[in-house]
Amino acid sequence: MVMNVDSLYLRPIEPNDLLWKVYFTLYQNSFPEEERRNEEELLKTFANPLFCPHQIIVDQSFVGLFNYWKFPDFYYIEHFAIIPEIRSNGIGKKIIEEFMLNKAVVLECEPALDELSLRRLNFYTNLGFFTFPFKYIQPPYSSKKPSIELLLLSNSKILSQDFFEQMSATIANEVYQCNKF
Repeated sequence: MVMNVDSLYLRPIEPNDLLWKVYFTLYQNSFPEEERRNEEELLKTFANPLFCPHQIIVDQSFVGLFNYWKFPDFYYIEHFAIIPEIRSNGIGKKIIEEFMLNKAVVLECEPALDELSLRRLNFYTNLGFFTFPFKYIQPPYSSKKPSIELLLLSNSKILSQDFFEQMSATIANEVYQCNKF
């Protein structure tokens, strides 16, 4: 299916939205359990004014989700997924390129351990993201879930340890609420 990416836009989503079930199903199916919240936890996150959950719309149709956090010094992309049937149509590339304009953006990515994770990492590096050369552990989403070793990437060429530690601490405190464990 060919999509008109010129008609692409982000639209905020709320739990009472008509597309909530479609959005949440894509969220569940696109990320391993340890890399996402359950529905109750996700709904609680909606109360945080720094959290910006969006649906991706093309040709007036839901095609994906794009959740990010807006911090004073950078934006953090937490979850980003396109429905499987229309991947590789340039939608993800266009979303990221437009989102990155004039702002520092950070995201987590799995290390390149297999073909899929290598493709995902290459997708981001081809768009101008750089991998921080420091060990990064994604905090657990809850006390019942594990921490995971991931890569932290940024479109900023500032890959200093100070910047890495500042972003890591902000993400841990605000997104994962590490102080609750």
